[in-house]
Amino acid sequence: MGRRNLLNYIRFDNWNPEQVAAWLRGLDDVVLPYVQYFLNSGIDGKKLFMMSNFDLEKLNVTKVGHQELILESIGLLLTLRYGFESENLQSLALQLSVKARCLVAVLNKQLAEEAANKSNVSSNRRDSSKQTISVPILSAVCDIISSLKPIVTWLDRSPFEGMYDLQLFRKSIVKLGLQLLDISLPCKNKIQDYENSMLKSCASLATICDDIVTKSKDPLEFQPASLELATITKKPDEKTLGLHIVSYHGIHVIGDIKELSPAKLSGKIMKGDEVIQVNNQIVVGWQLRKLVSNVKEKPKEVVLLLKKRPHHTNPFGHIPNRRKISNKQQTSTLPKSLKKRRCRDEEKPSRASFQEYLSSDVAPDFDTNK
Repeated sequence: MGRRNLLNYIRFDNWNPEQVAAWLRGLDDVVLPYVQYFLNSGIDGKKLFMMSNFDLEKLNVTKVGHQELILESIGLLLTLRYGFESENLQSLALQLSVKARCLVAVLNKQLAEEAANKSNVSSNRRDSSKQTISVPILSAVCDIISSLKPIVTWLDRSPFEGMYDLQLFRKSIVKLGLQLLDISLPCKNKIQDYENSMLKSCASLATICDDIVTKSKDPLEFQPASLELATITKKPDEKTLGLHIVSYHGIHVIGDIKELSPAKLSGKIMKGDEVIQVNNQIVVGWQLRKLVSNVKEKPKEVVLLLKKRPHHTNPFGHIPNRRKISNKQQTSTLPKSLKKRRCRDEEKPSRASFQEYLSSDVAPDFDTNK
């Protein structure tokens, strides 16, 4: 099946109300009482993508926790629908770099204003020893952390988890992200100390991400993910599929595959693949136990739609094109036996005949009487 045909599976904006209701039933048990309200209001895929807290209140979803649960799951669908074709490691690093540099610009402007107001005693400047960090800056920090999560999820899976340089990059951005969170917490230090520390962390984060964007040479870093259908056929004497699925925040990833299992023998499932659909049902945002129950509905054959990270076709990485190598020696196509015989013939002189040997000056004297 072609790439364009597989993309039809994630066109959630074309869902009808019944498909929306089927997806909502897998989110959480607390959402089940609201499913009928969605059906009665005719909420299809397009209306689902435009949902807000105000719209959910009209559907009797009044609890804030339940609203956030539904909106976060819708956000996962939106990210997969509109960011799938352009999402790669370089684009994610670029987004994180842009957000970090925007916060750097805001902090520099704020520090410059504070420095200009120091000489003006009568100005209505804030008391740096009592004020806390402003809400826009805290919101910008949360935005940076939200952009950091997708990069970490990419780097925690195959094939990136085995690449040393990218793992150093991962550790660096996670460390800087934790520093930003720690700085944002209330403390007894002055507000200017907060801003200076935050400025340094954001500048370092932007520089590291810029290196990935400008200096990367590995094609894996700018290749997007791909979709692939995998069919697992289980024999009557086999009890399990041999899959271990890890779930976090509504994203389900293949954690391990048992050797000689039906999943391994299918030849299309790899560790780190993200499960998007099980038996024609989208499971993004679902609870893991409901995904497992969906798998058990058809025990003999399970069809999975997987989101696969890019990987080298050769396990040893990129192989240079040998046609571009200069001074290439042409190899012989003769068999080894003929090649060795030809080498011996070229090195050794031709052997003289018996008549030539007897008529030569160096021929010995033969005494037939002896």
